[in-house]
Amino acid sequence: MNHTHIESTPWHKYALISYLSAQIGSKGSFGRTALQKIVYLLQELKCVPSGYSFRFYNYGPYSSALAGDLDYVSALGGVTVSYDSCRNFYEITEGNKSALLISKGNNFIEQNKKLIGDIIRWFGDKQAKYLELIATVVYVSKHKKQLGVKDDTDLIEKTKQFKPKFSEKEIQLSIAYLKEGAFV
Repeated sequence: MNHTHIESTPWHKYALISYLSAQIGSKGSFGRTALQKIVYLLQELKCVPSGYSFRFYNYGPYSSALAGDLDYVSALGGVTVSYDSCRNFYEITEGNKSALLISKGNNFIEQNKKLIGDIIRWFGDKQAKYLELIATVVYVSKHKKQLGVKDDTDLIEKTKQFKPKFSEKEIQLSIAYLKEGAFV
């Protein structure tokens, strides 16, 4: 990837969260898990320097700093996070100060807009459960040396160990989708 690198700052992070909520939250179901996975995919698949560290957790790669920043951006009005008790789901939508927060990190957003757009096109309309699987496949793929993954059979097997609730067929289809986009 050949693009100029701008270091991530808090404003870049807040702008990214606000921008994603404006781009994805308006189209459908965008919650906390989806935000975690989209930012992870931006960082791992497109080298967007979000500045977050991820570790493997219940629903795949997770950043506690991103969770904290989401709460802060919500307090600033960059996003609105509302809880739907019927679906047990926290929905993230554009906040009334979203444009202001995006403008404060505009250099970062503009520099990475195409890369962010690519990830949104491929994954922005996917449900959190699917993003959990996709992010896990990417995680296993990125750590294949440490995990002893040599081929797709190993990738399926190791992903299944991390995520036993998904069938081998679902994992195969996720790998095929990632290959279609030239992500793995």
